[in-house]
Amino acid sequence: MQFAKIKKFEFNNQTYQLYGTNGNSISYLIRDMIQEYAHNTGVSFEELKEKISSKVWLSPYLDEIISTTVPKHPEHFFMSEKYKIQLSNGNIYVAKYSHPNDVIEIAKLLGSEIKVLA
Repeated sequence: MQFAKIKKFEFNNQTYQLYGTNGNSISYLIRDMIQEYAHNTGVSFEELKEKISSKVWLSPYLDEIISTTVPKHPEHFFMSEKYKIQLSNGNIYVAKYSHPNDVIEIAKLLGSEIKVLA
C-alpha cells in the first residue's frame, strides 16, 4: 500500500493536511474520526482500544493511540480539555500522529467517510 504522496483530506466538510496548523493537521483528523466514532457508537474505551490496537498495519506509535491515563509521553497526545474525548466510562486522550497511510486505514476501520483531496 503506497499513499505517501497524499497530503490533504476532507472529513465532515473540513480540510486537513499533512503539515497543517491551527487544528487542521491530519493528527486532528485522526482524533476527530475517533471522536465521531465513539459518540456515534457509544463504544467503551476497552472496545475502542481493542479495535484500534489489534491491527497489524498500524505504525508503532499507534499501539498507544488512545489512553485513559496520562501517557508516558504526554507531548505525543492531545492532552487539553478541549481535545480529550468523553466516553460513557471516562475520558480518553488521542495520540498526535500524522501519516496518511494510517488516516486511510483508520477511516476504513471506523467507517469514516473521508475524501482524498491531494
